[in-house]
Amino acid sequence: MDKRKQFQDLTDGYMEGRLSRRRFLQASGLLGLAGVASAIVAACSSTASPTAAPASAAPATAAPASAAAGPDFAAMAKKLGRPLRLHHDSAVGPLYEPYIKDFNAKYAPLQVETSYTTGDYHAITQTQLAGGSVDFDVLFADDGFAQKWFNAGWIRSLDDVEGVKDVLADLNPGIEKNCRTADGKLITLPYYRGIEVFIYNKEHLDKIGAAVPKTWDEFLDTCRQLKAKKVVDTPYSPFWCLQFQVIWTELIAESYSDGSGEFFDEKMKPIFKDDPVVISTLQRWNTMYKEGLIPQDVFTTDYGNIANIFAGAKSSFTIRYGPQLKQFTDPAQSKSASGAKNAPMPGKTGATLDRGAWWMMSSSTPDPQIAWQLMRYFAWKDKDGKPFFQKQLLAIDLGLQTAFASINNDPEVKAAWAKWCDADGLVAQIKNSRSGGQEVLADWYGEFQVKASELLQEAVRGTKPIQQALDEAAAFVTSKTGG
Repeated sequence: MDKRKQFQDLTDGYMEGRLSRRRFLQASGLLGLAGVASAIVAACSSTASPTAAPASAAPATAAPASAAAGPDFAAMAKKLGRPLRLHHDSAVGPLYEPYIKDFNAKYAPLQVETSYTTGDYHAITQTQLAGGSVDFDVLFADDGFAQKWFNAGWIRSLDDVEGVKDVLADLNPGIEKNCRTADGKLITLPYYRGIEVFIYNKEHLDKIGAAVPKTWDEFLDTCRQLKAKKVVDTPYSPFWCLQFQVIWTELIAESYSDGSGEFFDEKMKPIFKDDPVVISTLQRWNTMYKEGLIPQDVFTTDYGNIANIFAGAKSSFTIRYGPQLKQFTDPAQSKSASGAKNAPMPGKTGATLDRGAWWMMSSSTPDPQIAWQLMRYFAWKDKDGKPFFQKQLLAIDLGLQTAFASINNDPEVKAAWAKWCDADGLVAQIKNSRSGGQEVLADWYGEFQVKASELLQEAVRGTKPIQQALDEAAAFVTSKTGG
């Protein structure tokens, strides 16, 4: 069953009273979505009535009728003749409800309503877009969909939208290139960001008197000591499953940390296959697999159960994003809570991968400038210049990073992060991160990640030579691009 559908069923059960809070959190943890579930529980607990805003939010005030005070929302509402519509996965419904109400209060009489899908969001949304009868204005997608949807005429360029340049100017360096097509058209804005974080169990390292490894050679040596001294049998629990293709994500992150080049050039040629750092990273993975330093069934274990290895104190190291670390430090969900810490990525540069999802504007929206009011609210700031959604839900409640240094460095955000991590260290890692290039927009990228993940598993197992696996992954790309 699709992860989104499973989580939606759990959310429905909790909201309808069929699942207890504890069971909802436990089951969500198995899907690797404990952070999202916790935010839903918190939102429900702090919402005194169906119309209440989050406790941390300042009361919203209705937009002034005078156009002199800013955009004329009354004129916009009259011109549009219907509410704006936000299209998303239905699992976020409880999370988004306070922000939908906040928008409606601040922008009145301009209103927004939601268009949610239950099940496989991307497949259903693509079918709806292809059918030509969509009535939503703003939508999101993960990597690998934007270019295809733009080429098909389903989403529009944002270059002509007044105000978009202000958002671009505020983005962290390197992210704007992910938002543009190869010929320079702006077709997305960042939704959220999530860097891959090096996570370790301090209590395990203390047992052998080891410091946090600063290089991958030190990391390998520490893993061997942990196993030899019987602290844990499998010191490293990487997310090398096919589910969500995280093994590909982790290859990029670990390669970046040791100084690799880009995986694709400006023309999206797959140059990773000849990068010595990528090759050495896979060689280290193969060594760790052969020496039993990782769980031997990690390739067939689902995401949630890999997370449970570290949470159950059965491994000493893992790499994943903020919401996962937040779960690991929660005593109600993790036996490793007291020892789980974040540290800089080992390696010559200590860099990591920064990735996320994307906001888009439907080509069928009647008035892009009106739709922009909604897109700006969720992608950046509200009409008063406050990043309420980005700061409160994404950064504080979920533990995600954003595309904006001003939010990631916000004192309230850092104070919230400090409850479950070394916040200064996390911010430093965000600064020392790299995002991919225009390949993340490409219509073949999603399919490529699946193929590449399968090949990486073969390379790590040793059933296929590393160079052959990389060559075949690159050949898959050129078969799609003709380059």
